[in-house]
Amino acid sequence: MILFFLPIGLDRVYRRLPIATLFLCALNIVVFLSLAGWPFLRVSDEVTLELALIANTPTFSTMMSAMFLNPDIAHLLVNVVFLCAFGPIIEEEVGSVLFFMLYIVGGLAGEVAQIGAIQHLVPSNEMKAIIGASGAVSCLMGIFAVRYSYARVKVMYAYWIVVFARAGITTISAGLGIGIWLGLQIVLGAIDVFFRHTMGVGHFAHLGAFVLGLGIAATAGMARQARHDQVREKIVADIKEGPLGEAHIAELSVMASPNDYHRQLAAGHTLAKLEDREKACEHYTRALTLGIAAGDRDAAVEAYDAARTCGISPQMTSRERLTIANVMMEMERYREAADLFDAIYESPDKSAEKPVALLRSAQIRIEHLQLPEDGERLLRKFLDELQHPLRLVEHR
Repeated sequence: MILFFLPIGLDRVYRRLPIATLFLCALNIVVFLSLAGWPFLRVSDEVTLELALIANTPTFSTMMSAMFLNPDIAHLLVNVVFLCAFGPIIEEEVGSVLFFMLYIVGGLAGEVAQIGAIQHLVPSNEMKAIIGASGAVSCLMGIFAVRYSYARVKVMYAYWIVVFARAGITTISAGLGIGIWLGLQIVLGAIDVFFRHTMGVGHFAHLGAFVLGLGIAATAGMARQARHDQVREKIVADIKEGPLGEAHIAELSVMASPNDYHRQLAAGHTLAKLEDREKACEHYTRALTLGIAAGDRDAAVEAYDAARTCGISPQMTSRERLTIANVMMEMERYREAADLFDAIYESPDKSAEKPVALLRSAQIRIEHLQLPEDGERLLRKFLDELQHPLRLVEHR
């Protein structure tokens, strides 16, 4: 059995160019191509010993040079692909300068962890060279695991079991993908310790840098929440008794962070309680859109349910309705899913989601709502449209 999977990006669009991520990728590639021998694209042992970090004689200069020196084309490609997959969203949040600093700190932490593991757990490798960017990338993955575990990651996969093979691209939960990677590092690190010899990959560097990333993200999250609480308390103290009261607080909170799903949802709750249904609907709709864009479908459904509880119908595109309806099916809320599918098909907009919505609405009625006649009627309509391509083109 052979199993392979590689993250290639997130299912989202970034608001600005990730300059630091692209610079670090380019730097790793340029350093490798300038030092690698042709045609095998591998750094020679002489160059490695000159620039690499040696566990029993570490220096700051070799720790820095080793961080950008990848031993062969396979290590380079994996590190660059992982960096491009997990780096841009972190850089978008913290900024290019701080992102670059996190990369350097993560790389140094990984090297320190690998040195400690070699000296205390695998002493037979004290003269072995430590190189590669994977420690720095692992630190970023630790930050990502705390901040964006709900996101959906595009993954290239391939597996071969005896005579059965398959390959393709799919999306999975970031938490699941990083969890699989972390479990693999722990198992391979334990094997290194058991056999008292490393296998050419710095598993302890990965683990040490990843733990540092977890700590940085958790600490930053607590500090950020404390700052938010302080700002909110000040706003409440300053204007709670004023003419605008809670509605003003809600609007100011959203203005401070318009892309924060939780603030949009809280503003919707406040305005719904004050019976300002129009503005409440705007905030619920924005929260729903943010949840879908971030790949957090549960958050999107929470916003949808909050709006419906208040008697508000959030404004959604056909694609957003389709996403919510699919989650409703997974939650076995079939009646609500059917209503959403019907709304997609009956809307005047021309969209590619209409045939899919019609088919799924028929499926729900037949399989779950015990309405076979309605389901068969919708199914006949779907089959009838398949026989008239112009109708499907019109929907698109």
